[in-house]
Amino acid sequence: MTELLLDSNIRIFVNFSMALTIFLIRILRVYMIKLFFQEEFIDLRNIQCIQALQRAEALLNNGHVLIRRSFISRKLFFCHESRGFFTIYEAKNTKNEEESMSSFFKDLGALAEYCRNNLVSVVPPILAGTWVHFTFGDLICTKIPFFITQQFKAILQAGVDVRDLDAYWVSSSSWYFINHFSSSSISRIFLGCDENDHIEPSSPRAVAALFKETKEKVLSMRENLEIYKHKWSLLNGFED
Repeated sequence: MTELLLDSNIRIFVNFSMALTIFLIRILRVYMIKLFFQEEFIDLRNIQCIQALQRAEALLNNGHVLIRRSFISRKLFFCHESRGFFTIYEAKNTKNEEESMSSFFKDLGALAEYCRNNLVSVVPPILAGTWVHFTFGDLICTKIPFFITQQFKAILQAGVDVRDLDAYWVSSSSWYFINHFSSSSISRIFLGCDENDHIEPSSPRAVAALFKETKEKVLSMRENLEIYKHKWSLLNGFED
């Protein structure tokens, strides 16, 4: 294998340029997301559903301290066949799920937001990676201080085709991608936030998963309330 001696000027020039590029790309993406994406407002129905689930869970955990009539009245509020909160929510949510999935690709606003999401997330790293590849693509910039097998040679030495070169030498193109995917905390340290904090999932799979998760929680809570056998715990104390 060939042993190399890196020029310190080249090493500092390449590493400093890539570190500065990655940092600027992170800052650019954060401000692009703030510029392109509007603040998402919380749906009132979701807040009502979350609070109803909390109240239903409290009823399950503490229903034994209520008299039977009080427990039944609270149970009917959630599980009545026609007027129960969970019954109405399931009926409306099923209809909204079908409408959301069918109208996602018909809604130009949702499509525009989906395209902006991909534009902000994909285009800046690709442009920076292209610049690094054409500027420093044939340079060796650093060496990994531990043993690496030859299977990693093609990954760590992208753009440098030297057969006798040890696998622990890293090319500038590979070093850029390694630093890019491992530097997600840079923007959080310097800016107090990450670009992923401002992007809400708006893809069809994310919409379907959101409806499915809430619907499963409501269905599970309704089943637990229906099979719950009420027994007033204070009655046992009086009987004793």
